[in-house]
Amino acid sequence: MRRSYRAYGCRTPSRKSRRGMNTIETRMIKKAEKLHKKIYPCAKKNNFEECFTKNNDFVFFWYNTEDHSTHVITESIRKKTRKKVPVLNG
Repeated sequence: MRRSYRAYGCRTPSRKSRRGMNTIETRMIKKAEKLHKKIYPCAKKNNFEECFTKNNDFVFFWYNTEDHSTHVITESIRKKTRKKVPVLNG
């Protein structure tokens, strides 16, 4: 039987510890918690900060759920550019 993440000394990062994480990583953790109520660090990681991989213009967040399955969320780190809207002079 799998023990909870607290048994491993893991927990969802508090506001204080999230200060060290960037906003993309924090947003990805919140998204994973919304999709799967309980999430755990993947493999033998001790905290969620170790569960991120960066490759080219993407960030990957790897995590486990209660059913022992591994999930990944990806997000682009490239800044989105806004399209310029033409101004109509009338």
